[in-house]
Amino acid sequence: MHRFGRPAQQRIKDRWGGGFILATILALLAAWLAGDMIGKLINDRNSTAENGNSGNPTTGTMTYTEPGEFQLRFVQVGAFRSKSSWMTAVREMNAAELAPVVGATKNNLTPVYVGPFMDKASAEAAMAKVKSIKGYDKALIREINVGYNPDAVPAVATGEKQSDLKKSMDLLNTYLQEVAVWLESAGAMDTAMLSESGKALNDLAATLSTSQDAKVKEMATMAATASANATTIEGIADAEPTSNEYQAAVSQYMSLVDQYMAFQAGK
Repeated sequence: MHRFGRPAQQRIKDRWGGGFILATILALLAAWLAGDMIGKLINDRNSTAENGNSGNPTTGTMTYTEPGEFQLRFVQVGAFRSKSSWMTAVREMNAAELAPVVGATKNNLTPVYVGPFMDKASAEAAMAKVKSIKGYDKALIREINVGYNPDAVPAVATGEKQSDLKKSMDLLNTYLQEVAVWLESAGAMDTAMLSESGKALNDLAATLSTSQDAKVKEMATMAATASANATTIEGIADAEPTSNEYQAAVSQYMSLVDQYMAFQAGK
């Protein structure tokens, strides 16, 4: 089951209707993409070398996601007072091949979301699908602006841990973006970059955990959690978005976003 219907492979097969034709098209496409990607990689490496930057600050490999402010969008299906009500919403979203996420209960209300999405058009398409289901015509889009304020980060650390803290903040920011893109693709993208980020965050967590500064230790905990989240997501690469494992991974991710935002705000 995929978030918006049949798997991509089946849609392609239906549209083009034959193994030989499909193989020919894919071969031509692969050749074109290979040339384009190699050219881009060479240009990126040349640009990186000219700027004196070796790429990812901890692994030395190329990183295509830059740390910075970004937006996450969720479709709020509704907020429910009883467990039976939100469980019904979850079942109906599952039946519609949407991937629901249950949020934290606040003021006796438990929200159910679909998402996250980084692209506004994708969020709007999902909202339209939710609204087409009887009883959910009041669904709306919730946008979270994940800020980025690197100038404020070193102020919470002292000495040599400033640099490691800054690296962790940047890497956690890019990791949160990468996961959002992966979730939006319904797991269609490779998890290799997430795995790399997870390993780098784990190394930084070990380094930061030796500090006596409370804020640095807080970042160490977040980095370790993100590393664990990356491992979890690798394990659900082939899982259905409606499975318990998938839900747990997304809930952990959402909690990380909240922690990251609170950390930057000095809370």
